[in-house]
Amino acid sequence: MDQINRKTCSTDLNDTEWDALVLLLPQTTTGRPREWPLRVMLNAIFYIVRNGCVWRDLPPWKTVYTQFRRWRRDGAWQALNAALVKAVVHSAGIPGSTGGKQTLPTLFERIKGSRYNRHCRLKLIWADGGYEDIVAWVKQHCGWLLEIVRRPEGAKGFVVLPRRWVVERSIAWLTRNRRLSKDYERRTASSEAFIYFASIRQLTKRLAAHA
Repeated sequence: MDQINRKTCSTDLNDTEWDALVLLLPQTTTGRPREWPLRVMLNAIFYIVRNGCVWRDLPPWKTVYTQFRRWRRDGAWQALNAALVKAVVHSAGIPGSTGGKQTLPTLFERIKGSRYNRHCRLKLIWADGGYEDIVAWVKQHCGWLLEIVRRPEGAKGFVVLPRRWVVERSIAWLTRNRRLSKDYERRTASSEAFIYFASIRQLTKRLAAHA
């Protein structure tokens, strides 16, 4: 399964996508040189996630699985996903307006410091009514428009609110990968790692599109 002779798959990283990932990957400076390029092994794991095949369908499957398992134990997949997506959370035990003032400046600084931030494309944030008190504060300190998504007046019971479907869409994108269509894994750590891997692939495509 060398880089020259192997068949190209639709799940493979192109050069732009690889450039977006390679500097974020854990670097190994000890031990013998790699027999198989890291890009080949990543492509193999992307193929498994997308198509839901078994490890033994891959040559060299033991090498690929060992790399997957090693970085699963080290938390590398989680760290790589965190490097690609900027997410900050606050405790559910405090009001949304208070949490917003705590977390949004951190998010702002992370975006400014990102190696992908040639210019910040974030202009609009949707939020629920719990953040209504900080609309002007966000505009003043971060320069972003905080738009509150409200229930229609007079609505009763369950109502589909504008933009709430974006969360469901993100989940749907992940479950397009066959490995995530059911719980195939014996270990929850492996299930979690595959979710991170599917997210990494999706985020890499988006970063490459704006490179």
